[in-house]
Amino acid sequence: MLHPKGIRNAGYMITPAKTPAKAAAIARNTSWEIIRNDSLCQTVRFKDETWMIAFYSPGSVQAGKHNLTVDKPCLILLSENLLYASNPSGREEIIKMGYGKDIRMITLPANGLSTKCVMNE
Repeated sequence: MLHPKGIRNAGYMITPAKTPAKAAAIARNTSWEIIRNDSLCQTVRFKDETWMIAFYSPGSVQAGKHNLTVDKPCLILLSENLLYASNPSGREEIIKMGYGKDIRMITLPANGLSTKCVMNE
């Protein structure tokens, strides 16, 4: 699918809708907001303050009250003070992650599994 000329970032959603009217209603009243969508990071915040973040390189993003930083590519799901992290390459890897003042080394397991962390505020 081609984007209209001049559009650099775009997002897509897949959601069940039985009719075009239902799809239009969902699009008008989304439960999420795209915070960042570029070649380095994609970040979505949901109304319940759940965050989904895909880092394609080392970087950082403001996630609520705190800055979240990583030193390697990873996938993050953050809800309240629970953080789940995984390595999209499927290899075990250790990353350095910071969330506010909480900085730690986290082992991301192999095979697409996630590590669960309780982050300090």
